[in-house]
Amino acid sequence: MSNEQPSRPRRSGSSASPMGSTLAIVIAIAAVVVGFLILKNIRSDDDGGTTATTVATTLPIDSSTTTPTTLPVGPTTTVFTPTTTGALIVVANSSRVDGAAGQLTTALKGKGYTMGTATNGSPKQEVTKVQYKDGDTAAQAVADTLARQLGVAQIEVIPATPELSDPTTLGDATVLVLLGNDKAGKTLDQMSGAAPDTSGSTSSTAAP
Repeated sequence: MSNEQPSRPRRSGSSASPMGSTLAIVIAIAAVVVGFLILKNIRSDDDGGTTATTVATTLPIDSSTTTPTTLPVGPTTTVFTPTTTGALIVVANSSRVDGAAGQLTTALKGKGYTMGTATNGSPKQEVTKVQYKDGDTAAQAVADTLARQLGVAQIEVIPATPELSDPTTLGDATVLVLLGNDKAGKTLDQMSGAAPDTSGSTSSTAAP
């Protein structure tokens, strides 16, 4: 009798192993790809949410609450309005030119001013002064107009004791013109445009 054992058929396990490994690798790669795609979608959703939030928090501009732009404004021009009424004016001759106060009184009356009687000033003045009663706004307005008419740079308040030979001759007047050597004997047009002239007259006395 022979001792040889019958040969057993080989199992197919050894041939199935390589196929199983390949399948596992494919599944792993697929899982990685799927995971990558899911992660990418999540990030895309996050970005979309941020954009939506930004848009949602951007409010429309309300024109009613917007501060208007301030444009530069040029210098304002003040228009001077002459005032010839509302005050009684007395002209005092404080110059060395005889009859200068009476001449100016007549000229100003022709321009619509209310004039009193001309008088004499003391002491003599080289430069003409225009004065007004303190606190009298109407007199101040007339004095301002008169100063421009005579070419006098500024007006001032009548002092407690007027600079007159006889202060009582001021009477009820609220504007006083002390006609000095610079304006005496000149016309109104000459006064408004002439430079001060202090030469005057050599006469020691002067009539109003």
